[in-house]
Amino acid sequence: MKTFGEQIRQKREQERLSQEEIARRAGINIRTLQRIEKGETSPYGATLRAINEALGLDMQPSSTTLEDRKISVLFELSALTFWVFPFGNLVAPYLMYTFLGQRLPGGENSWKSIKRFQLPWTVALWAFLVILIFFMMSNRPDMLLLMILVILSLVFVNTIVPIRRAYRSHKAMTQMI
Repeated sequence: MKTFGEQIRQKREQERLSQEEIARRAGINIRTLQRIEKGETSPYGATLRAINEALGLDMQPSSTTLEDRKISVLFELSALTFWVFPFGNLVAPYLMYTFLGQRLPGGENSWKSIKRFQLPWTVALWAFLVILIFFMMSNRPDMLLLMILVILSLVFVNTIVPIRRAYRSHKAMTQMI
């Protein structure tokens, strides 16, 4: 039985279309299409719809297992480990990405997506913590409340975003079954 990527490649070659043309039609990066065709990752959601439209198909990857959904949700929620230890929001997802590799739904794109949010968030949080300490040491109570509110807002946002991403991931993968 052919993999989903092999099916896409076969259809593309039947239509005598290049990867560049399909990627352009689908509005995706050519590297993404190459990884899908090689079986390194599976398309979900908008990427899947775009490829189907570009090739005039209505294909679905082989059904997503319960284990795939659990892994995907746990991966998204792993960013919440910042509550337990500093930089956990970067370390835990990276470790999951490193050790799960091919089993991680979305593969490298999932890691890149988390990294794009978590890295700036971590820098901002630590910057505001340093500023807070500076204001505490310089005896400026007028700015303390503002800094505390900013830090609490950052923590709130980084609690909600991974939960929302996990919910969306679960919902998208459930719809594929």
